[in-house]
Amino acid sequence: MPDSSPGTDEFTERNLRWRWLLPGAVGGVVALLAVSPLGVAAAGAALTLLGIAVFTRRSRPLGGALASLGLGALAPATVPTLLILLDSL
Repeated sequence: MPDSSPGTDEFTERNLRWRWLLPGAVGGVVALLAVSPLGVAAAGAALTLLGIAVFTRRSRPLGGALASLGLGALAPATVPTLLILLDSL
C-alpha cells in the first residue's frame, strides 16, 4: 500500500485552511438567498474539486485555499439540496 504520510501530495483534512472556510460559508449563505441550492451545491463542489486538483498538481497553499472555500460554500447548501432531491422522489 502507498504511504499516506502528511508529506505526500494527497489532500486530507490537515490541509484545510480554516480561515478560508468561514468566508466560503458566508458566501454560500448569501448565494442561497439569490440562487437555487442546487446551483450553490454544484458551484461549491466544482470549486472543491478544482482546489484539490490545483493542490495535487501546482500549488499546495492555493489549492488548499480554493478547496476550503468550496467546502465552506458547500456546507450551508447541503441540507436544502438534500431536501430538494428527496422531495423529487
